[in-house]
Amino acid sequence: MTDAGALGVPPHKGNAVVDERSLQLDLFRGVAAIFMIVNHSGYQLLKAEASSGGWPAGFVFLGSTAPALFFFATGVGSGFSSGGRERVASVSRKIVLLLLADMLLNWSAGTLLGLDFFGFAAVATLVLFLVKRARRPVLVAAFLLVLVVIARFGVVSFVRGSIAEDSVLAFITGIAPVRHVSYPLGPWLAFPLLGFLVGRRWRRGGVREETWTVSIASALLLGASAVLASRGAPVFRWGSVSIAYFLCAVGVVAVVWLVTRWLAKASPSSARSMALRGPASLLIVPLHYGALGMLEELSPPPWSLVAWVLTTVLLAICVLLLSRALVASARRFGSPGSIAEILIGGAACTVGLVACLHATPLVRLEVCSAAEVVIALLLLWSSRRNVVDTRTGPGGPLSISRDTSPPSR
Repeated sequence: MTDAGALGVPPHKGNAVVDERSLQLDLFRGVAAIFMIVNHSGYQLLKAEASSGGWPAGFVFLGSTAPALFFFATGVGSGFSSGGRERVASVSRKIVLLLLADMLLNWSAGTLLGLDFFGFAAVATLVLFLVKRARRPVLVAAFLLVLVVIARFGVVSFVRGSIAEDSVLAFITGIAPVRHVSYPLGPWLAFPLLGFLVGRRWRRGGVREETWTVSIASALLLGASAVLASRGAPVFRWGSVSIAYFLCAVGVVAVVWLVTRWLAKASPSSARSMALRGPASLLIVPLHYGALGMLEELSPPPWSLVAWVLTTVLLAICVLLLSRALVASARRFGSPGSIAEILIGGAACTVGLVACLHATPLVRLEVCSAAEVVIALLLLWSSRRNVVDTRTGPGGPLSISRDTSPPSR
């Protein structure tokens, strides 16, 4: 039996608290999706102006924190969901589907092998699953979080130059870049681990001083990043994440967390208009990449600022609505079954590989993006089957348990 008092509220209010927190996390993902669209549309449609200074460059830079928000949300969903009851077979199926989606994401750019957004989501899913199965998951998550941060930033002065690029140590620590790896473990694994600790705290009822605590932390983090940048420290995320960027990204996560918390309470209807559940957030990636590819082909960049702003707003609205519509349509149909899923996934990957090897860049992008949509829908059906089997909710790699009763301690 779950304990309604575990959230620190009377039993009859428990479901409302869980719904409010689930809405906040869905809204958090929606904001992350908007950030991602702004960042990619800026670089693809504005070109040089996206990084030449001024307010457009500021918005594009803010959008670059989208992966940090998504990975943090992954951790929160895992920490808040009801215990470690998910089966090995279910998690393995999710990881395989995420890796297939990541292959297609790399193929869409003409790279045969690499580790991008979906691949790191698979790594985070595996790590969080193992953490949840530990006897003291909070302690293990905290230890790994400290270890990841120290490995990337604490020992950098001692090992800089001794860790070669494209090496296993470079991938683990993140100190040196690795070709075709967008997200090394250090420090990106810190975001899902930090989210896991926040999600676990939510299970225990949260902290009354959360607003003040997170506000002060975000101010200190963003202030430290600004000081470092003003003194000439690099602020970048590609290859090897700098300390200034990492502090800024954690600060942005904290600010967005506070804003979504406030909006979910103050205006649930507004929050729902921007919210994305796990499967819908996965669909954002191929949908917006495919749309941007078509826009570039129809009207080669660089675009004017007015055209970029209007197109980005319209693109964000359309992509969010389309992702929801695809999820809603998929849920009307029963799961195709394990054998059919294998055949569908295999066919999608085969078509994507053929496009990668033989098609033009635009056709390759569109075909692989469509195949990623198919894999994302397979992940949705896989999660639905897991709900029936375990009654733990659709705990997908970027989702949160939707149990109708509050989680127990």
